[in-house]
Amino acid sequence: KETSTSGSPIFTNGDEVISKAKNINEAIDIIRSRPRNANWSFVISSAQDKDAVVVEMSPRKTYIRNSKDSTLTQTNFFNTEKLKKKEALISRGRHDDDWGRIARMNYLLDQNKGNITPQDMIHLLGDHTDPWSNEEKVFGNTISVTTTVKSVVFSPEDQKFWISTRNESPTGLGDFLEVDVNNFWTENRSTTTLPGKSPQNAQLKSDIRNYRQAYISWHLENHLPNYQEQTLQHLRNALSAK
Repeated sequence: KETSTSGSPIFTNGDEVISKAKNINEAIDIIRSRPRNANWSFVISSAQDKDAVVVEMSPRKTYIRNSKDSTLTQTNFFNTEKLKKKEALISRGRHDDDWGRIARMNYLLDQNKGNITPQDMIHLLGDHTDPWSNEEKVFGNTISVTTTVKSVVFSPEDQKFWISTRNESPTGLGDFLEVDVNNFWTENRSTTTLPGKSPQNAQLKSDIRNYRQAYISWHLENHLPNYQEQTLQHLRNALSAK
């Protein structure tokens, strides 16, 4: 709920970190030294330090959350108790959704702890299983959601990353293109891809597409006279396939 008109926009602080910090501690020092205009969280990882942190901040306060048992997960809310007390939640359902995503991430990462591969991370980003019911769902307490418009997996120690190529959200359900930073500007740059997550329910992708169209109609096309009817029809299409 806290804001400050004298603070900097968060993306300028992020640019300072990316441009100047040589390690995690320097990144934290830069963040602490710069006032912010709103509340935000930065997830910072370093192949050099072999560590990662989440920096949770209000306009005037900064808190550091370290990895636990070599795992660090973050979604769209504060984990620091002192910041949580002043957090303005959109809705209780959204709060449960964020907790569900954290729970599912931790569960999947624990399955192969110490042996996580880029392919594992890609499949995690496309996961549509609700951790509370253990069922695949179109939306809800799932890691992959309709508003995920770009997904990336980084392997900084290898100087590689994999970026989603699917041309519609959620992007974790499509292939990921490998980008080898060392060879990117040469003729030998990679065209290798890793497959995205394939839901166990073959109908799920179609249902997700119908829900996505409903979302677009309601949020982006609500200037049209029949947007409510279009939204309802898309939702009915998703339900009719059950």
